[in-house]
Amino acid sequence: MKYNTYQLISSAYLKGPRHWILHTISLFFLVVALSNSSMAQPFFSAESHLDTTLKKLDFKGKSTNITGISSWLENHKSSPMYLVNFIKFTSSDSGDSQEIQRIHHSKMKRILKGIGGRFHSVLQTQMTFDSTTGDEWDLIEVVYLPRRNLLPSLINTAEYTQTRNDRASSILEVQSYLIEDADEDNPFDERQDDPMKQEFYMVNLNEYRDFADYGEGPTDVTGWEANQLYMSLITPMLNEISAQFILAGSVVPVFTDENTPLWQILAVIRYPSESEFYTTVSSPEFQEAIVNKWAAIKNNSTTMTQKMPKNRHEH
Repeated sequence: MKYNTYQLISSAYLKGPRHWILHTISLFFLVVALSNSSMAQPFFSAESHLDTTLKKLDFKGKSTNITGISSWLENHKSSPMYLVNFIKFTSSDSGDSQEIQRIHHSKMKRILKGIGGRFHSVLQTQMTFDSTTGDEWDLIEVVYLPRRNLLPSLINTAEYTQTRNDRASSILEVQSYLIEDADEDNPFDERQDDPMKQEFYMVNLNEYRDFADYGEGPTDVTGWEANQLYMSLITPMLNEISAQFILAGSVVPVFTDENTPLWQILAVIRYPSESEFYTTVSSPEFQEAIVNKWAAIKNNSTTMTQKMPKNRHEH
């Protein structure tokens, strides 16, 4: 026999106040449970859909930093996206590997163009200039999208997934970072490139100490403050040789990796020539200023790169 809610309450009331109160309390908790279940299901499904999308970024045994990327996506959704990939190939000198990269970049250029994106930079490593981690990279890619909320659409593109998988066999190691608050006050202008001057790009990853250490233990100056002092001292020197910050900002790791430092800042700086760079960094003024950098830094990775010729990564 089936009863509706009114019949259940009436029946309990006729049996006495005690039965009525107990049935009413039971019914209340039943309604709350059903309400929560019906309300939670759509919310859970929405979260699950984003998680499923982001999990597609899992790569070469690396798990996606779903929590960090989800937060990044919610923060300033309409801001541009800069994704920086640090890549080490299984064999960077082989003809097959180079052909795989050429095909990959050609396909990716077309995919990115379809949603208003592009390669901001494709940089080929000349040397690891300085590193506390021992990391050595063959290629550094900077991928740009006009809005960060376009990233899930890119990930869900079947051609993107296939193109990414096609290159996987040629990759030995990868680290990827999203820029949280890219400094766009000094936008990169490729037209300033001068092929006659052997321009190159320094790609920097920094993790700062809690408190700066000038060799005699921690001070009351934070690592961040010591680095800001360093930057204030060298900026006029960099301006004199027309060095340019083409991309800088705090980073969100794409992958969770306990063996990777907790990088805080990424910066890509273009220098007009090696001779001007070495003249600047060897000057007494620069050497005096750089003491503040080493006091500030807990870990760093600095890679000297050159822009890859377009015929190497595009049709």
